[in-house]
Amino acid sequence: KIEPKKFERKEKVKKETLPLKHKIIEEEEEEEIVDLKALKGKSAKAIEELQRQKEEEEERVKLRKVKKPVEEEVKPAPLSLKEQVEKLKEMIPRDKEILLPEASTLRDLVEKLNIKIKDILPFFMEKGWNISINQPLTKELADKIAQELNFQIKFISFEESLKFQEKKKEKGKGTPRPPIVTILGHVDHGKTTLIDYIRKTKITASEEGGITQDIGVYEVTHNDKKIVFIDTPGHEAFSYMRAKGAQVTDIIILIVAADDGVMPQTIESISLAKQAKVPIIVAINKIDKGNADVERTIQQLSQRGLIRDTMGGDTVMVPISALKGTGVNDLLDMILLTAEMQELKADLEAPAKGVVLESRKEPGRGIVATVILQEGILKKGDYFICGSTYGKVRSIIGDRGKVLNQVSAGSGFELVGFEDLPEPGDILTYAKDEGEIKKIVEFRKEQQRMERLKPKVYSVEGLLQFKDEGKKVLPLILKAESHGTLEVLKDSVKKEETEKVEVNIIGEGVGAISYNDVMLASTSKATIIGFRVKIDPMAQPLIKSENIKIIIKSIVYELMDEIKELIKGMIEPVWEDKTLGRAEVLKIFKIPNVGTIAGCKVVSGYVKRGALARIIREGQVAFSSRISSLKYQKEDKTEIKQGYECGIGLEKSTELKEGDIIEVYEKVRVE
Repeated sequence: KIEPKKFERKEKVKKETLPLKHKIIEEEEEEEIVDLKALKGKSAKAIEELQRQKEEEEERVKLRKVKKPVEEEVKPAPLSLKEQVEKLKEMIPRDKEILLPEASTLRDLVEKLNIKIKDILPFFMEKGWNISINQPLTKELADKIAQELNFQIKFISFEESLKFQEKKKEKGKGTPRPPIVTILGHVDHGKTTLIDYIRKTKITASEEGGITQDIGVYEVTHNDKKIVFIDTPGHEAFSYMRAKGAQVTDIIILIVAADDGVMPQTIESISLAKQAKVPIIVAINKIDKGNADVERTIQQLSQRGLIRDTMGGDTVMVPISALKGTGVNDLLDMILLTAEMQELKADLEAPAKGVVLESRKEPGRGIVATVILQEGILKKGDYFICGSTYGKVRSIIGDRGKVLNQVSAGSGFELVGFEDLPEPGDILTYAKDEGEIKKIVEFRKEQQRMERLKPKVYSVEGLLQFKDEGKKVLPLILKAESHGTLEVLKDSVKKEETEKVEVNIIGEGVGAISYNDVMLASTSKATIIGFRVKIDPMAQPLIKSENIKIIIKSIVYELMDEIKELIKGMIEPVWEDKTLGRAEVLKIFKIPNVGTIAGCKVVSGYVKRGALARIIREGQVAFSSRISSLKYQKEDKTEIKQGYECGIGLEKSTELKEGDIIEVYEKVRVE
């Protein structure tokens, strides 16, 4: 016999060695035994309870099957397009203002409105507008959407959007920057000589006709402090470029010659300075000349609203001699003092921002622009956007020709790296993403192209007036050495239009006169106007074969004189009769082989051989003719004055009678 204890031990070991699944089955069986024990004596009730639960479950299933069709029947019908649009309008807060950066898409607008694409699609379906969600929105389309959906929209440029992204800074914070000074004044009053003395270099040779031809930016140091000078052209035709210079300046130096006093460009410069709302310092130049009159100049300036500070006004006036350097240090001291009072500062942590003063194409370098930086720091390799172009900083060259790796606010420099020519006055702004600025530039160029393609709208009255006037059109192609000069040239040429001649600029560009320019002139019968440019050798044969008229000058006012002559040549001349004198017919002589000769006495003015004549009889013009011969005592004469008698022969003299009055006149061109 096996002992019970030993059996229990062996059973336990056997159970432990069983596979895992057998153990689980055994445990489940044990759990079932436990449940049955718990229900011992209550099995009938348990069975009834289970049966009841089963019936309830079946009843619920039946109810669900019955209710489902009912629910489908009461489901609301889909909204119509009109109702969906009304619902969309309720979702958008009324009169909400949306700031939308340029080149934004429909997706960007939807995100700004805090709605979904599917919510706005019914609106476009109702209007019949086929618009892609990734299509850039034009201002016209965005305004239409805003008007229909009752919200306000404002387009902002890329440059403006950067301002909104920047954090607000406390007033007065920033890094001190050097003052930017513009020198304005009348031609030949000494602007170039003054800058020449300050920089200790000779740039006078770059002038022609006494007029600076380009804008330059120069940096100087005085008392260990930097000053940036902008040298603007002095001729009145360059008012456009002077205005661009005044736009970025902190202080304006108005240079007035003490021997000439206030001149036309001086008055214009004062007006520009007042419009720019910047401090004016007057430099009274040429005090070393014998006929200099400083007091008279001060008095003339006070009549123009510039009253000297020592006389109770607020304008600093410094007598100087730019040629000898007298008073120039005092002038620089006053510039630094004025700048210190202005507390000029720049945020070097802000994105770099500057203004283009000039741009041009140079062989081997590409597009070069003169830039004044106003905010931040610009480094080599930075991307930037500038008007309708963009680029990457390839090189930065200072005013002394030194290559720089970076420039800070308040600096003037030459920048290389533009994809296309920027225009003077364009804002240059740093950009992180090249792809984003490419998209913006493409959008801007497309907008400009669409603007050019827009047809000109004329009223019926305007068309009739145009027809009645018989207005002629002078087609021109303009070429200049730089973009800034080209803009000035365009502006000056348009000002020469008259009531009878309209100037139509059909082509323009920077650089040499090319083959394409000549082809355009040939097909359009245009004249090519060039300012300080050359002719491409490839174009020379076509110029000769097509007989193209080309005018090239290096001095502005000479070029404008040529254009005035072109316009004058297109105007139909207007003639006026100018009476020279009168002669009374005293007697008629008929001479064989000669014809009829009228013996006359000159009663007023004088008579002239070859002049036109009207025969007046009894107060009426009998006929007209021309004086073919004029004699005094058998001698041929060119003119005979009042009081003398003479013999007059006319081309038509057979009708002459005694007592007739011969009125002598000539045709004079009045315009």
